[in-house]
Amino acid sequence: MKFITKCLYQGNVEDAKLIVKSKKSDIKIIMFLGLTMPSYLEDTENVFVIHIPIRDENFNKSTDKMFLAMSILETLIKNNDANVIVVCDAGLSRSPMLCLLYLVNEEFTWEEAETLLKQIIPEFQPETGLYLNIKNRIDNLIKKINVDNSKGMIT
Repeated sequence: MKFITKCLYQGNVEDAKLIVKSKKSDIKIIMFLGLTMPSYLEDTENVFVIHIPIRDENFNKSTDKMFLAMSILETLIKNNDANVIVVCDAGLSRSPMLCLLYLVNEEFTWEEAETLLKQIIPEFQPETGLYLNIKNRIDNLIKKINVDNSKGMIT
């Protein structure tokens, strides 16, 4: 389990299993991004589990789900002030990718967020298609904001 920023942690299914078994964990919410949720996450007493199945392929649909997950994550952290861990199966692609997206949403540049994540999670291996799809969408949003601001418009 890796600490990312205030209230946000990242990990894999083994980290989630340890959290569920622990009665004294500071983690109160597990966001699981794998396709099939492990049975030990289905009926938990000490943590709330959110399952958002995201594939490493099918890039447009996965990108949409990643932005949805980021919105949910932002709401959970800001409204509950609870520690959240984002996990996927191995903890190498989807969960770090969501953490990257969250950091960019929290005013980091893409490069700053990616550098920070690679320091925290050296084994970070985003799936190329999903990574590029998300980065392109972020870049396009930034371009749109910059164009709208130059016209004195907020859309």
